[in-house]
Amino acid sequence: MLSDITHELGGCQFWRYAHNISSGLQEYIEAFSFVNYIESGGLVSYEQVQTNLCDGNGQPLFPLPSSDYVLGLCDLTGELMRFAISSISKPVGRMKASQISLIVRGCKAGRACSVLTYQVKSSKSLLDFETLTPYIYELHKKQAVTGQSLRKIEEGRLVLHTNLVGVF
Repeated sequence: MLSDITHELGGCQFWRYAHNISSGLQEYIEAFSFVNYIESGGLVSYEQVQTNLCDGNGQPLFPLPSSDYVLGLCDLTGELMRFAISSISKPVGRMKASQISLIVRGCKAGRACSVLTYQVKSSKSLLDFETLTPYIYELHKKQAVTGQSLRKIEEGRLVLHTNLVGVF
């Protein structure tokens, strides 16, 4: 599907239409990231997404805006929340919910979490979306939703723990 629009986005044309395809690209990144999380248990890097958006010769179909990468990962936090809540009642699910909580917390507040590193221009840095909110349009709205997702995961873990211990 993405290769079909490549001829429309060639050269400088990508930046002309970047706003038009941005939301679709973010959804793609969210889906690709979720599959990667299910398979590997970690977040997908910027380079992995860019590599996935290459043609058969290894050439990028179009440049991947870092803002779309970040916004796509913000969307991922909602999917991770649903995954955590749906599996929290199982013993393995409790551990998975704890891990997801760390990932979502890291996306929200930049807490030290080893799975939350990504490369930008060859330098590793902590993935802290909150500090990027002044620079990425719409990120502040997605960060609010990330906070809600984090709260739901934490409340689910607390309720389950309370019920397992027998304290109401």
